Amino acid sequence: MEFDEKYNRFFFTIGLIFLSAALPACKASYPKEDIKKSVKKIFQKELGVEPETELIGQTLYVSFPLENMVSQTFELPKEVVQKLEDAMLAITRISLSTDANIQFTVLEARDLKWGVQTTIIRRMQDLKGLMYWGVSKQDFDERLVLETKKIVESSTVSWQDITLPEFMARWVASRISLGTRANPFLGVLLGIEKVNAQLDQPNRLLTLQIEGASTSVVYSTSSLSMDLLKSSIGEQMSLIEKKYPAKSNGKSDQELRDPDWVKEIVVQDPLKKEVMRISKEEWTRSEAKTTLK
Repeated sequence: MEFDEKYNRFFFTIGLIFLSAALPACKASYPKEDIKKSVKKIFQKELGVEPETELIGQTLYVSFPLENMVSQTFELPKEVVQKLEDAMLAITRISLSTDANIQFTVLEARDLKWGVQTTIIRRMQDLKGLMYWGVSKQDFDERLVLETKKIVESSTVSWQDITLPEFMARWVASRISLGTRANPFLGVLLGIEKVNAQLDQPNRLLTLQIEGASTSVVYSTSSLSMDLLKSSIGEQMSLIEKKYPAKSNGKSDQELRDPDWVKEIVVQDPLKKEVMRISKEEWTRSEAKTTLK
């Protein structure tokens, strides 16, 4: 009940922001030239943290410290969930009330004590679709990329403008990762803890690298396990392509994708050894079995 009330309050607030931002006579609350300053000011005020932020092309990045993401109960503490909600509201508020053309928002919550990072990626067009009732609430909830990783001290921050194909690729990897965590049987059977996506757009090639596998499908000779992995990847590819239709549907280019954004998928084990290849024809055959809820 408490979660539902927070969720409803969140979208009521977003609705008010969206309506005010849509009025043509209104001046942008957060001008593009001051957006970094605005982000830092809001995060300092609302969350009490000093964020790092950058607008790269059409992608707004915000990275901020968040303590106690790892607990003894293995659950996110209430105060951590609240801060994540506040951060999502803050970045959305800015993105809807600026004259900058922001298509994607990326939140990076970093727990330096435990060395872990949670990344949340949203597409602003999806949020606007929800506000205009073009996207259902359940569908909107699914259109989220959630990634977790270990923070490597020696690594440098590499922020790049996100394209729709890259977002789709990372969504597929995110869904498979979340699915194996949510279903312990599937996780044990496939031996997958996490899947990373790397998209080679010029060659229309998507590489999915499996992490955390030991005595898993990537080392197994079981055709049943291999078929299950291939089927799971195919279903997610079919689903994401239905969520973001190709250019023949008559919508604006901003909402559409290249019909051949990916022609082949390569699955790799943790040592980057190729496990299997999946052609576009293989996953498009399963489209009739996949329906949007």
